[in-house]
Amino acid sequence: MNAENEKLRKALEPIELRGNDPKGQIGEMILSLPLFQDLEAKDVDLLARFVRPCRVREDVVIFQEGDEGDFMGLIVEGLAEVRKQNSEHESVKVAAEGMGRMLGEMALVDGEPRSATARFVKSGTILLLNKEAFDRILSQHPHLGISILLRICRMLSQRLRRTTGVLSDYLHQ
Repeated sequence: MNAENEKLRKALEPIELRGNDPKGQIGEMILSLPLFQDLEAKDVDLLARFVRPCRVREDVVIFQEGDEGDFMGLIVEGLAEVRKQNSEHESVKVAAEGMGRMLGEMALVDGEPRSATARFVKSGTILLLNKEAFDRILSQHPHLGISILLRICRMLSQRLRRTTGVLSDYLHQ
C-alpha cells in the first residue's frame, strides 16, 4: 500500500451498508450523481461492485499535490476545495467541487502525480474508484469503461473551457 492510500485509509470512514441489498444502496448513490443519471441499470449495478462509499469529515485532505495518484472520488455530498501551489509556493484555490463532481480523475487516467491538493471543507460522502478496479472495468467490461472515460473527458473538457475563460480574462487585464 502506498503512502497516499495509507493516509486516505486513516482519514476516511468506510460506510457500512446494512440490509439485503448493499450494492443497490451504492447504485442509488451513483444514480444521485448528475454525471451518471443516464447510466443503464446493468452498468449502475456493475459500477457499484467496483466503488467504495466513504464518509469524509470536514478538513480532511484526501490527496496532496505531488502524491502518487491511484484513485478518484465521486462526490455524493459535501464540498471539496482544490488548491495548487503557484510559482511562489503559495497555495491558491483553483476550484470548489461539490455533489456530482469528480476528484483525482486526472492521475487515474494519466498516471502522473497529483496536480493539486483536495481538502473537504464541508463533510460528506464520496465513492472511491481505485486504479486497480478501474483497470479491471476497462479490461473486463469495456462498454462501462468507455462510458466512464467519456464522462471523465466531458468533465475535463468543461474544466478546460472554464480555465480558458479565466485565463482569457486575466490576459486581457
